[in-house]
Amino acid sequence: MYSADQLQMFLTAVETGSFSAAARKLGKVQSAISTGIAALEDDMGLQLFDRSTRKPGLTEDGRRVLEHARTVLLQMDELEAAAAAVRRGEEALLRIAMDDSLFVPGFGASCARFARRFPKTELEIVVMPCVEVAQALLDGKADLGLSYSTLEMDFRLDLCFIGNLPFVAVAAAGHPLSERKTVYDTDIRTARQLLLRGNRQQIFGHFPQFSAEVLWSGSFNALREMALAGLGWTYLPVHMAEDLIADGRLTRLNVAFDHKPWSAPAELSLPKNAAQGPALSWLHEDLKQIL
Repeated sequence: MYSADQLQMFLTAVETGSFSAAARKLGKVQSAISTGIAALEDDMGLQLFDRSTRKPGLTEDGRRVLEHARTVLLQMDELEAAAAAVRRGEEALLRIAMDDSLFVPGFGASCARFARRFPKTELEIVVMPCVEVAQALLDGKADLGLSYSTLEMDFRLDLCFIGNLPFVAVAAAGHPLSERKTVYDTDIRTARQLLLRGNRQQIFGHFPQFSAEVLWSGSFNALREMALAGLGWTYLPVHMAEDLIADGRLTRLNVAFDHKPWSAPAELSLPKNAAQGPALSWLHEDLKQIL
């Protein structure tokens, strides 16, 4: 059976244009290249090079197997990379439980860096309401959590504050509240409010219920679409609303009691005393910078 060295000699001879150039590139003597390629031809039962001219050129058979040889070498490189990752103790899979509103640009950039640094570790993003992230970690359904800080400390988790995310009150253009220069508490109490809560009725405590009538969702993306449809007013992270405000589809409400934008603290969380492999340790550190 032909070897990786023989396939590499074959490809290098094709790429460099001659056996002597391939020898120089691979750091071998020319006779070793000639012998290796001849052995490959014997093993395949094919003549890969036409040696009737001064510079050997690919035969039709050689052209037909060239890309297959290149693919085999790439797969062998992938195999060695995977074996090396296992030897280094890198995890096969990491799962991040996170709220969809925390897909900030810095998060995507961190994932891109992770993919380059740990190409053999799969990354799974498990999207859920922020109020469910802690339980997902405790149930072993995720390895790392990215959510908003709760109003109560959970001592079963290792928590790391990473920054604040500003929120603004919005309603669709044309909504009655959008027509008001200033929105007072008496105004919003009579307008339908769009609020976040989890599948087990856990309420996102940073934004209390002001209105008598409420529509609920477990996703800030869904709340945004509901607001755009004119179903009510809501608080959204600034990065999710600013483009829609700029193009006039959403109106930022001048709420009388909001002197400055609401700001929700965000955090990373891990189960306390959880084993951390190199990929998880790296990702936990890198995500601290996303805000």
